Amino acid sequence: MTVAHQQEMRGIYNQMGDQAAEQYKSRLDNVSNQWMLATVASLDNRSREMISRIAATAEEKLREACGQVFEGVGESLRERLREMAQNLTPSTRAKSATGS
Repeated sequence: MTVAHQQEMRGIYNQMGDQAAEQYKSRLDNVSNQWMLATVASLDNRSREMISRIAATAEEKLREACGQVFEGVGESLRERLREMAQNLTPSTRAKSATGS
């Protein structure tokens, strides 16, 4: 009878141990999922901030480059117009003014 009682108690303890381990595993899974969600959310926020900063920097550099290009084109056009004006002789100017 004692042996049967000991076996029954071992069975109960084993069952309780299995249940405790399962509950612990379930809690670990929940905590792990929460940590992963928090980490993903944090990484998402950081990546959005970084992408915004990169985009702003790229936009600023693009504006600067375009400004320099247009400034260069404007200066080139002014220079060409000066050259054309200098190449006009007084007789060419007179012909243009009279109706050619």
